[in-house]
Amino acid sequence: MGIIIFTALYLNPILAILFFVNFTFIMKKIVNNKDYRRNAVFGSFLIVWIFFSYGLLIMAR
Repeated sequence: MGIIIFTALYLNPILAILFFVNFTFIMKKIVNNKDYRRNAVFGSFLIVWIFFSYGLLIMAR
């Protein structure tokens, strides 16, 4: 449980920045009419982890 609390507090802001950087890459690829599925899968894993870890942090309190 300590690892999840650590990542929720310290690693999630970094993961959120990665998510938004990935989101901008997806938007650029959509505009340029290129394949963006790999970036979309990576971004969805990031956002799921952020919500999952914050949910566990809230339940742990």
